Amino acid sequence: MKTYQQVLCPVDFSESSLNAARWGLELAALARCPLRLVHSYSLLLQDSETAATLYPEMLRISEDLMKRFLERLQVPPDLEVHNVNTPLDIAQELRIRCEEVPFSMIVMSTKGAKGFTRFLLGTNAVSVLHSVEVPVLVVPETCAWPDKSKGLSPWVFAVNPLNSTYELATAWLRSFSELLGIQMNPGFVATGKSSSEEKAYFLQWAAVQFPNQEPVTVVSENPISGIEDLIFQSKAEGLLMIARDKGWFRDLLRRHTADEMVFMGRYPVLVVPERLNIGINDSVSGPSEQ
Repeated sequence: MKTYQQVLCPVDFSESSLNAARWGLELAALARCPLRLVHSYSLLLQDSETAATLYPEMLRISEDLMKRFLERLQVPPDLEVHNVNTPLDIAQELRIRCEEVPFSMIVMSTKGAKGFTRFLLGTNAVSVLHSVEVPVLVVPETCAWPDKSKGLSPWVFAVNPLNSTYELATAWLRSFSELLGIQMNPGFVATGKSSSEEKAYFLQWAAVQFPNQEPVTVVSENPISGIEDLIFQSKAEGLLMIARDKGWFRDLLRRHTADEMVFMGRYPVLVVPERLNIGINDSVSGPSEQ
């Protein structure tokens, strides 16, 4: 199964986004698909007169910075790379690109956010997570591409075996893990008074679904700290997650575990939509370039 047909990588020309772009290069090379670097030069507050005055010069600057960025990235000659400089908000631009090529993957950087900043302003990574229906890999600035010379890199797959809607997303993650060359170890956070029964059921399920992997369980009332414990206990180098379907009313009442893990910015986090479409048609072409 082919996992994706293009890699989209939003960049702001920082060291953090350069690192994420290097991950994007590697992933595009593995799937033999195009890499599209996307830079947004949109203004937070604007009117038509301001846009008409400033945007031509901002586009010129964006194109110049992109050229320098590509020189630093050192793109191999056999890899197809496109530049996208857009006045649209980055989440809006990525959503449009993913609608044009539904079987896409997004790779982006994060430095994490702390205190009130994350609740008042959020981050681009979380904004993108809530705007697209494709897998999103968020890479902290300090995380390097997995070193395959050391063997398979262990990643934790935080999963609830009781949820049957995860089947397609899990199948995609299996395919991606094989492509990337990582070890996909299932992990489960058990909660409540029936935690022992939940753990026993998970271990039985994992033995069937992941016979050659190393399942890990923890007991925690807080899923976020529980996942942190999963990563620590298994000495994982990354996290695989499935994001449940979004609903605006539900969003008001609870925190999203995926958002919280992305905010921390400690390790790569790959978030896959719950009802991911994996029926890939190889005839689908990419979007036209700007």
